[in-house]
Amino acid sequence: MLLKSYPVFYHKLTHNITQLMVLKIKKRFFQFSELQFIKRKRKWRAGSFMISNEKMRILFPL
Repeated sequence: MLLKSYPVFYHKLTHNITQLMVLKIKKRFFQFSELQFIKRKRKWRAGSFMISNEKMRILFPL
């Protein structure tokens, strides 16, 4: 296949696309968590962002 002859290029391309998707979804998760934890301490907000990162790993196992 053509893709197999350019594995590095293909990997970079897919990596960039998934990074963009992850950034978009991270923004969405972060906005949601901001609203959810806005009355609590910053520690809780940071924790919610870490949870969204875990969700990303489940959605996009790279």
